[in-house]
Amino acid sequence: MYITRNETTFFKEKLNDSDKKSFALLVDKYHHQLCLYALHLTNDRDESKDIVQNVFLRLWQQRHRLENVTNIKSFLYSAVYNGFLNYLRDRKNLLDIEKVQISEIDSIAHSDSEDLINRQLKVVKKQIEKLPPKCKRVFLLSKQEGLTNIEIADFMGISEKTVENHISKAFRRLRDALLDSSGGILFLLFDLRK
Repeated sequence: MYITRNETTFFKEKLNDSDKKSFALLVDKYHHQLCLYALHLTNDRDESKDIVQNVFLRLWQQRHRLENVTNIKSFLYSAVYNGFLNYLRDRKNLLDIEKVQISEIDSIAHSDSEDLINRQLKVVKKQIEKLPPKCKRVFLLSKQEGLTNIEIADFMGISEKTVENHISKAFRRLRDALLDSSGGILFLLFDLRK
């Protein structure tokens, strides 16, 4: 397929008409360049691919809302950069969660109270049961079954970003519940199979 007029106008019109061949042409044209750009930003090959995949997924989902796009190439690069900023924000949140888990492990390692541990484990299990159904399912697939976020996304037919959001939401609720019950054992969530 040859593009004979302004590229942005061409792709906006074709995408607005839900032309899958034109969308595939757009992906073929920019996918590699965008992955290299994302790799330069993240220094993580897998994360770079995920960012670019999410950009193209959102582009297709919002293909009827591109009237303000004046340059398709700039639009795609900006979308990748915004995806990178989201990656940084999520990574910071993940590091905060990891710090809390290390702190919890340390406090339990110095605790002699098996009764306290059992009470807190009951609180954790009770709070997991209270999670919204999809959030609970994602969380248990991750922490009980040991599936990766990508595996969960594929299995449930949702984006990896949605998986991350559900896990973060579950951790926030559990953390809040455990703080209310005098401490926490968040690390035990990784072995709920008992």
